[in-house]
Amino acid sequence: TSTAATANGSSAASSTQEREPPPSGWCRVRDHEGLPSCEWQAGWGLLGSQHILLEDNETKNTSGDSVAISWDYPNQTVDARYITINNHRIYGAGRQGISAMSGQDLTISNSYIEGAAHHAIDLEPESETNLFPIGRVTITNNVFGQSHMTIAVLGTGTCTAVTDITFTYNRQIEPNISGLPGLYAGRPKGCSRPRGPITVSNNDLWVEEWGNEGDVAAHFVGYSGVTFSSNSIKRSCGPPGCYEPNEAAVHLDGGVGHVVSNNNLAVGGYQPWPWVYAYDGWIHHSLGNRVSSCGNATAQGTDRPTAC
Repeated sequence: TSTAATANGSSAASSTQEREPPPSGWCRVRDHEGLPSCEWQAGWGLLGSQHILLEDNETKNTSGDSVAISWDYPNQTVDARYITINNHRIYGAGRQGISAMSGQDLTISNSYIEGAAHHAIDLEPESETNLFPIGRVTITNNVFGQSHMTIAVLGTGTCTAVTDITFTYNRQIEPNISGLPGLYAGRPKGCSRPRGPITVSNNDLWVEEWGNEGDVAAHFVGYSGVTFSSNSIKRSCGPPGCYEPNEAAVHLDGGVGHVVSNNNLAVGGYQPWPWVYAYDGWIHHSLGNRVSSCGNATAQGTDRPTAC
C-alpha cells in the first residue's frame, strides 16, 4: 500500500495497483536494451515549431525519441521549419535518437548519439497528403556510437516528397548490431513524388557482418541524384563471425544521375564483392574508389567479380 494526502491534510491508505498494459502499438520493451519503446514519449517534441535552436542538451534512456520533429499534430496547419539541433547528446532511446516526420530547413550538427533502439536519425515523412514534406536537411559533424538498426534513415515513410538531403563529415565510432545497412533511403512502391537529390560525403562509416548480414554501408531505393563520395568505410566481423561477404558496399535501386566516387573501403582482411550494385538505375560515373586489405582471395575460377 501507499499513503496519499487528502484535501484536509490527513492521510488515507490506498492500495497499490498494477499499471494497465499500454494500448497495442504504443509501447513495448526492447529486449536487447530493456527500455520501453513508446511512441510520442520524446524528450523534446517540436510540433509545428519554427526558428528553434536546441543546443547543449542531453537525454538518457528516453522511452521514445530524444527529439521528435513534426507538423502541429494533431492539427494540420503549421509545419516545422528552421530548426537547428547542435551539440546534443543522446545516451539511450526507446525509439529513434532524432526523428523528423516532416520539416523544412533542418540542421543536426556536432552531436553524439548512441543506444537508439531503432535508428540514430530517422527522416520518415508521415503526412498522407504531401502537405508536410521533408526538405533541405543537413546532418553534419556528428558522432555515432552503437545503435540497434541504422545510423540514419534518410527518407522512407509515406508517399511524400523528400528532397535536398546532405549527410556529411559524420563519424561512426562503433558499428550497429542489426546487420541492416548503415544508411538507408527508400521510396514507397508506386510513389511518384520527388525523392532526392541526396549527398553523402566525407563520412567515416563502419559496417559489421553478423553471420551473413551487415555488409552494406548504404542502400538507396528510388532516389535520383545520389552522390556518394569521399567516404571511408570500415568492415569488420561481429560475434557470430563472418561468412564470405555477399553484398556490395553501396546499393542503388532505380533512379538516375548517381555519382559514386573517391571512396575508400577497408575490408578487414577478406575479399569484398564490387563497390556498387545498381538495379534498374543509371550511374553518371563511378571512379576513383579504392579497396584496401583485400587479403589473398581472388575471383579467379569463380563468377564473382573482384573489387581489388
